[in-house]
Formats: sequence, structure tokens, C-alpha cells
Amino acid sequence: MKQRICLTLAAPSLAEDLALARKYGALADFLELRADRLAAPDPGAIADFPAQAGIPAILTFRRTRDGGAFDGEDASREPLFAAALPAFDFVDFESDFAVPGLEALARRSGTRIIRSVHDFRGYDGALAASIDSILRSEDEIPKLAFKANSPADIAAFHRAVSALPPRDRIFCAMGPAGAVTRILPAAFGSMLTFASPPESTASMGAIGHIDIVSLSRIHQVRKTGPATSLRAVTGWPLAVTSSPEIHRAYCDGDGTDAVMVPIPSREIGPAIGLCEELGFRGLAVTVPHKQSLLALLDDISPEAAAVGAANTVVWENGRRVGHNTDIDGFSDAISAFAGRQSLAGTRTAVIGSGGAARAVAYALARLGADGAIYARNAAAAAELSALSGFRALPIGAIAGNGPFDLIVQCTSLGNGSSNPADDPIPEYRFSGHELVYDLIYKPARTPLLRRASSAGCRVENGMSMLIAQGRRQHRLWNA
Repeated sequence: MKQRICLTLAAPSLAEDLALARKYGALADFLELRADRLAAPDPGAIADFPAQAGIPAILTFRRTRDGGAFDGEDASREPLFAAALPAFDFVDFESDFAVPGLEALARRSGTRIIRSVHDFRGYDGALAASIDSILRSEDEIPKLAFKANSPADIAAFHRAVSALPPRDRIFCAMGPAGAVTRILPAAFGSMLTFASPPESTASMGAIGHIDIVSLSRIHQVRKTGPATSLRAVTGWPLAVTSSPEIHRAYCDGDGTDAVMVPIPSREIGPAIGLCEELGFRGLAVTVPHKQSLLALLDDISPEAAAVGAANTVVWENGRRVGHNTDIDGFSDAISAFAGRQSLAGTRTAVIGSGGAARAVAYALARLGADGAIYARNAAAAAELSALSGFRALPIGAIAGNGPFDLIVQCTSLGNGSSNPADDPIPEYRFSGHELVYDLIYKPARTPLLRRASSAGCRVENGMSMLIAQGRRQHRLWNA
């Protein structure tokens, strides 16, 4: 099944919608006009829209209880549908919206009816398995949009729809967990995926829409086919990740036919289960799953075993093989930042004791640095001390032990934040001579890096490490 994109237009005026259609139409196969979002919906002007846009179009007039903006009586929608739907290729009627006259008009006009269900309660396996039962005629197209709460919901949904006989259907999962259904619609038997203009992502992103530029250029939706290698990145909350974009650059650089999708997951097990359900080749793993992942692997590389954490899974003949590309990725990044390959004699402070900190401390010890682990979790810090030879100290002790030559921040504090309160070591006073590296890369300047830079320190965020370790992941998945 070819993957196709429908651009949803939800501006308050038809003029704005038409401008967006012209701006992004080359990336779309269909348009969806959300008449319920128009400030003053005029039936005659709406009827003129498809001809002006020049792309097959869906007319949708969504009720509030189905996630739309129309809060009136159903009967008050009927005149608009009657006047405008003959000009459209498709019209969306909810499963309980039964108006024989409009249905007959649609068929006389050659307008296909999409019969839709929007379920915001969570995944309902029975509904997915019986979606065709909502149809009032065989020429209608069933649509199901449901709220997904975890990768386990998506895996169960895939099993249910895979058992259905082929026909035109539209499926999508709402919420962050549903991103995979929007990037790989054909895998779920959907004839299209919905996207928004970048200008509308703030309003439509809440239900799971991905902007059409990202779907087209980063996720390559229209180019993805049966031979495409599938990769994913998982973590929690995974609200911010540049991994798909970075891996797109690697794939474009060497001609690899592959796509990476985000799978936010509170636990690592459901993410692995979904990858196996869909036949993925690789999985990138980030906070907080790098240590818990080990228990679910069949084989572990020597580096991952040494640090007790893995950030990469490769499926090899059905076996889960774990690797740690953070070690070499960080080594490359920190050597370039410091301007030397050896860090012998460098007095270093590592902030944190999680999976990322394990790779960082191991890499720093291997490069010859000397230092200490500053963390709130004393037991984890002690483990890390035994691994690296660095001392384990409580986080509050850092203020009295400086200045340092190098500080590496490995916690999630400051991720996506500009709040000064999200500085993990506010009590530390910079001398201005420290090199400060924060593994967080969004924002580019975390509260810690801003304060360090203001004190005259040279600073860098974790994008260089992400790029370097991602290159190694790409090679593993291509092997």
C-alpha cells in the first residue's frame, strides 16, 4: 500500500486555508478542510474551495464531542453539507450521523463518505476489530481515531487490524504514543495519514498531528515502502528528540532506505514489544531506560556489559543484541571539545549516576581523566565509582571541591527548560576556567550552561555526542 498524506487545514478563514494549501500542497495527496474551525463558514465559499485548491479534498465539520469545534445541533450542519459536499471528493460523517438525504446526495455527486469514530477513552480492541460494522454502505470508508496510552496499545491495535480483509480504511492513534501510526500508516492498513501545516502544529499537535514538512522530509512518509528498514527511538517522556532528524541525514548521506520513529514509553518492555510487532531493525534508547534495558536483551556487547547500560538494540535473526554507542560517541565529542585526545590530569566532575553517566564516567576514565561522581543516589554513585575509579560524593559536596577543569552534566534536569531553578548545581561557583559539557541539547543553552558561560567558561551541549553516537548506531543497523 502506498503511503499518502492528507493535509488538515484548520485556519479561521478560507483565505488562510487556501494560502496554506498552496504553500504545502506539493507535499500532500489530499486536503482536509475543517469547516468547524472557520470563524464564519459560508457554504457557497466552501463549495468553491476544492476547485481553487486543485487537490482531492475532504469536507469535515467536526462536533466538539468528536474533537472538533462545532457545538450546535446536528440539524444545523445539514444545510452546509448539502450545499458544499458535492464539490468535494470525500465527506466525513460521524458513525452516528445518519441523514439518508445527505448520503444519497453524496453518492449522486460521486463524493465518497468517510464514516468516522473518535474514541478518547483509550484503546478498544473490540472497536478496532469490528470497525467495518459502522458502515451504512459498502462504498463508505471506515475511519477510527483512538487515544493511545502506551506502545502496548499500538501493538494490540496492529494485531487487530492486521486480521481485517483489505479495503480502504483510515486509522490513526491520537496522542504522543500514536506517532508510529502517523509515520507508518500503511503498516496499520490506513489509506492515508493526517498532517498539519507547521503553522498549525500548536493547535493540532495535541491530538497527535505531526507537521507535514517533518512527515515528508524527516520521516519520508511518501517514500516509505516494504523494503524500508525501520528504526525507532524510545525514552520517557521523549517530548524532545532530534534523533530522527540526525538519522535522516545519515540515511540520505549513504542512500540507506530507512526511517526512524519516536516511541515514547514509560517502560522499556512495551517499546521493544511494539518494535518486534512491526518488524523493526533497530532501537535507540534514551533516558530513563538505558540500565533496565539490559535485562531484556539476548546478547550484550562488551562495552554495554562493562558500563551496565545500553542505548542501542539491533535485532539479529530474531535476537535482541544490545550495544552502548554513548561511550565512543562521548569520547569523540569531549576530545573535540577539550581539543586533545588525552584527558590525563584533568580534574573532572560528573553530575549524575544514571545510564548516560555510566558511559560518560567510563569514557572519561579511559581517556585518563581523574575526578568524582556527584549524585543524589548514593548506591548508584558507588557502583559508578567502582566502574570508573572516580570517587562517589553527594551532589551537595560539589561546592566545596572546585574549581574543576571539566564538568559534565548527565542528569535530565534542564531538559527543555530555561528556568534557572533547573540548574543541577546552583551552589557551585564557576571560576571561569572550567570546560562545561551538558548532555542535554534542547535548549541549546541549559540553565547550567547559561550560568557557566556568563562566568566566562567555555561550554557545549550534548548535540555533538548525539551526532557521534548516532553515527555508530547507523553503522550497527546497516551491518
